[in-house]
Amino acid sequence: MSIFSFVIQTNHCCCESLSWRPHPTPMIVDMVLVLKGTAPLCYASVSISQRRRRWQQPRWDLARNLLIALCFLVYHIIASGAAQTTFRNCTYDGVLDNFPTPLTFNDITGTIGSVSWGVSIDNSILTVDDYIASLGGDHSPAIINIYFDTSHLGGANDPLNCQVAAVKAAGAILMITVEPWQGLHTIDSTKTAELSQLCRDINDAGVPLFVRFAHEMNGDWYPWGARPNEYKNAFRAIGAAIKAVAGNTLLVWAPNTGVGYPYNGAGSYLPANTEDRFKQMDTNGDGVLDNLDDPFTPYYPGDDMVDWIGISVYSKVRIYSSFYFFGLFEPNDLKRDNGKPDKNANKLSDRLSLKTFINNPNAKSNFNLYVKFAQEKKKPFMIAETAAAYYPDFDSGDGEVAIKEDWWEQFWSDDTMKTFPLLKAVVWFEYLKTANTGEVRDYTIIKNSQVRDAFSSDIRKTDAVAFLDSSKRKLTGGNGGCACTRPGDANGNGKDDKDAANTTSVDKMVVVLGLGMMMASFWVALGT
Repeated sequence: MSIFSFVIQTNHCCCESLSWRPHPTPMIVDMVLVLKGTAPLCYASVSISQRRRRWQQPRWDLARNLLIALCFLVYHIIASGAAQTTFRNCTYDGVLDNFPTPLTFNDITGTIGSVSWGVSIDNSILTVDDYIASLGGDHSPAIINIYFDTSHLGGANDPLNCQVAAVKAAGAILMITVEPWQGLHTIDSTKTAELSQLCRDINDAGVPLFVRFAHEMNGDWYPWGARPNEYKNAFRAIGAAIKAVAGNTLLVWAPNTGVGYPYNGAGSYLPANTEDRFKQMDTNGDGVLDNLDDPFTPYYPGDDMVDWIGISVYSKVRIYSSFYFFGLFEPNDLKRDNGKPDKNANKLSDRLSLKTFINNPNAKSNFNLYVKFAQEKKKPFMIAETAAAYYPDFDSGDGEVAIKEDWWEQFWSDDTMKTFPLLKAVVWFEYLKTANTGEVRDYTIIKNSQVRDAFSSDIRKTDAVAFLDSSKRKLTGGNGGCACTRPGDANGNGKDDKDAANTTSVDKMVVVLGLGMMMASFWVALGT
C-alpha cells in the first residue's frame, strides 16, 4: 500500500493530538501532530526574526489556525493511505491500495453489454498481488474465488483469513466455493451456523460475498454429486442460515453444463438403479439415466434461496466416433477428457463452443439452463468456473495462445452478449492440474508470458469485459471506458470524452488546491 510521508525531526512523542506551544526560545513556535505510539506525523517550526517582533496577535492567530488545519489535512491523507486491511487474525501486508468503497453487486448487474472478469487463483503458487501485477497492476478482477472445505469451519482458518484480507484490499467481490468433502450429511446445524457466521464476518469487514455451495452437484465426480434431494436440503439449510445474518451475501447455484449428462464414467458417484437417488435423477421414469433426463431441475433448491444462476464450462478435448458428424450420435456421447495421446488434443476443431455448452442442444430434448433458470426466473447469470485446457504433453496443435484466446474471446463476443444478456460475470480457473490418468491440463493464463501478453492486449481492446481500474477506483471496461456505457464515454455522462487522457481525479485536485491555498494564506499571514 502506498504511504504518504515526509521526514521530520523532533523529540515530541508523548502526545496524541495536535498541540500548540511556545518554544523555550521565545522567537520560535512549534506545532506537533502525533499518533498514539508513533513518531509525529506533522511537525512545523517557524522562526521569527528579531525584525518581526512587532507582529500583531491576530496575525499570529491566523497563522496558527492555518497551520493547524494544514496538519489535520496532511494527517487525514496519511491515515487514509496507511490504513491496514485485516480480517480476523490476519493483516494484509501486500502492495495493493485499499479501495475507498468496495465493488457492489449492483455494479456488476447494472452493466449493459459487458461481462465482469473474475478469477479462481491457486494460492499455493500465486497471490492476488501476483495476479494483478501480471496484468499491469491496473486491471484487478471484479470477483475473486476461493475454494473452501467445510471441514475447516470453526477453526482458525488462517489461509482463508489472509485471502479475505487480500480480496478486501483489492476492492473485489469475494466468492467462496464451499466444498463438503466429507459429504452432504455433515452439513448439520453446527456447520450451517459456522458458515453463516463466517459470511457475516466477511460482510462486516466490508466485503461483498458470493457463496457457491457444492458446485457441479449434477456430476458424479464429487462426493456431493448425483444426490438431488440431499443436495437441495443442504443448500436450503445453509441458505436460510446465511440470509438470516449476512445481508451482503448472495447464493449462487452452479451446476455443470448439461452437455454429456449424466457423464457416465466421469466419476464414481452415480447411483445404482435400486437407490432412491436413481429415481430422483430418472426424471422421465424410463428406468435409465441418460440424456433424456433433466440434468438441472432435480437439483434446484428453489427461487427463494437462489440469487444467481451459475454454470461450469470448460474447453477440453473430446473423443468421438466419426459417425457423430452424420448425426448418428448426440453430444451426450462425447466423453469429457482424452485419456491417451491424441494428435487432436490441442486442435480447436476438436472443441465445442461456449454457446453449445450453455444451450445444451440435443436432437431428442432441450434442457437449457440459461433459458429455464436465468431468463424465465429473471436471475443474473455467471460462468462460475471455466478455462481452456492446453495439454503440454501432446502435440502442440493450434498452440496454447490460440486455444485459450479462442475461448476467452467467446465470453465477450457480440454474439454472446446478444444471446445471453443476463450473463454478467465470468470466473476463470487459473490452475495447472494433473488428472487421475496422469494427463496434465494447463488452464492458466498467467504462467505462459505469450498467453498472458495476448490476454492483457485483448482486454484492453474492448469495453465488453469489465475490470476494477485501480486508478479510477471503479469498474471499467478493458480499455478504460465505462463498462455500462459505450467506448469513448469514460465518465458515463452520455457524451464523448474531449480529453480523457488529461482528466484528473477530483479528490486529488481538491487536496492539491486545499494544500496550496493554506500554504499561500500562511505565508501571507507571515508577511509584513
